[in-house]
Amino acid sequence: MRKALSLAVQGEGTVRPNPLVGAIIVRGNTVLGQGWHHRAGEPHAEILALQNATDMGYNDFDDATLYVTLEPCCHTGRTGPCTKAIIKAGIGKLVCAMKDPNPLVAGKGLQDLQDAGLNIITGILEQEAKVLNRVFIHYITRSLPWVTLKTAMSLDGKIATATGNSRWISGEEARSEVHHIRKNQAAILCGIGTALTDDPLLTVRLKIQDTRELPAPLRVICDTHLRLPPTSQLAQTARQAPVVIAVGAHALLDLTSGIQERVNALEDLGVEILSVEEKNGKICLKGLFTILASRGVDRLLIEGGSEIAAAALQEGLVNTVIFYIAPIILGGATAKGPVAGAGASSIDRVIRLEKISTRTIGKDIVIEGDIVPCLPD
Repeated sequence: MRKALSLAVQGEGTVRPNPLVGAIIVRGNTVLGQGWHHRAGEPHAEILALQNATDMGYNDFDDATLYVTLEPCCHTGRTGPCTKAIIKAGIGKLVCAMKDPNPLVAGKGLQDLQDAGLNIITGILEQEAKVLNRVFIHYITRSLPWVTLKTAMSLDGKIATATGNSRWISGEEARSEVHHIRKNQAAILCGIGTALTDDPLLTVRLKIQDTRELPAPLRVICDTHLRLPPTSQLAQTARQAPVVIAVGAHALLDLTSGIQERVNALEDLGVEILSVEEKNGKICLKGLFTILASRGVDRLLIEGGSEIAAAALQEGLVNTVIFYIAPIILGGATAKGPVAGAGASSIDRVIRLEKISTRTIGKDIVIEGDIVPCLPD
């Protein structure tokens, strides 16, 4: 099972929004075949393991055991059900790390295999398998993307000077690492304030070429009143890498504001304008994230905007944080911090982290951790 888990990792970044899955077929101490899920829409790990075994000259699997990191699927999507292929091959025993949380499977696949006479063992390295697929589990059970909040700040907790200058707070090594983080995201989000101030590209630019063919992350801008100019880098590159602007539903209905002309100009450049419900006069992030998840966005990186960060944290939408802390002091009572809003009213109401790691990159310190889920009041 450890070998199957190590195989599954090879699909990182290419299988989304599908889960990472590895499979190995063994007889005694002999590996007959192995495989991992390469890309959504392509054969699953179990099918590839069976094909590999057949290519190796094995055709009789009656006394063979299939180890798989996730319950085999039993429904038809872009590929056929793996359970039917496993039964047809005559596999005698299946060892599975964890059940599939997808409601379309959720134990039905194992039941089908058991009904067909296979000896079933589950729960082997289950925790490791759940950690491996925590993004998928969150996405499929909550219909929301796994959200990472990234920020770069000074030692005194500022993301820009009092005059708004922020380039560059973090060092070159840290900025390079961010591009590696971006490449594994389905979407990158920033607020209109950051978009107007920094005129960012939010694209993946790597010094070392990545041989994997990964789709460009969707670039998403929260822009309630559609202020992003057509001359911005985001708009001008929309045909090279997709851009979605989340605009307030009420704002789009205000025909007296000239918003339709701005919509037309941006759409002519290839920008998608997305109508999203508003909350307190701002884009409702949960509504936006739900729409994005329905489009297959399983993971999202928040890159800019102290107000966006505050809203996402307050709504309990952030799963992981990555803070780059530069050894510089900016000062300034009006200089912004990474999280705006009212903040915690008392220490017992603060947002806490778990599974914390610290390291250095160049001259910067990096602190990463998962948000501790809040208990209901």
